[in-house]
Order: sequence, then C-alpha cells, then structure tokens
Amino acid sequence: HKSGGDRVRDLLIERLQLDADNRGLYAGLLADVGDPEALEALKAAEQLTDLNYLDYLEIRNAIEMLGGEPDAPREFNGDPAYEAIRNL
Repeated sequence: HKSGGDRVRDLLIERLQLDADNRGLYAGLLADVGDPEALEALKAAEQLTDLNYLDYLEIRNAIEMLGGEPDAPREFNGDPAYEAIRNL
C-alpha cells in the first residue's frame, strides 16, 4: 500500500518519461516533492538524446536539489535557448 506521496512521485515519474513536451515541468515538480527515490528516473531523463536545453537544465537542477550529482554538462548546439544563453 503506497502513501499519497509515493503515488504522486510515481505519477510525476511516469509523466516525466511519457510527456516529452513537459519534461522540465515534471522534473521541477519532482524536485518540489523532495523524494530522492526520483533520482534514478531523473538521471535516466538526463541522458535522453531528444532533450531540449531548458528541460535539460530543469532535470539537472532537480537532480541537485534531491542530493544527486548531475553528469558532466552537455552542449546543445542548434537549440535556440542554448544558443541565446551561450551568446549572452
């Protein structure tokens, strides 16, 4: 029998994995929930090759907020947000 918090975490992880257009949103919500059990899913999401830069940043921030260590930074050449930030 899962607690309410476990059910929320599991739902957010599911949405992180299935809703490619809103990964950053779900990563941020997982960080807010504060359950380190979400780290494995966030680390897997960090490796996705179809991430946009802003979602990538949210996922990395969520990993750090939950006490994990993000992987080495990646480049997102061609991503409009990445190029805009890089050129500041």
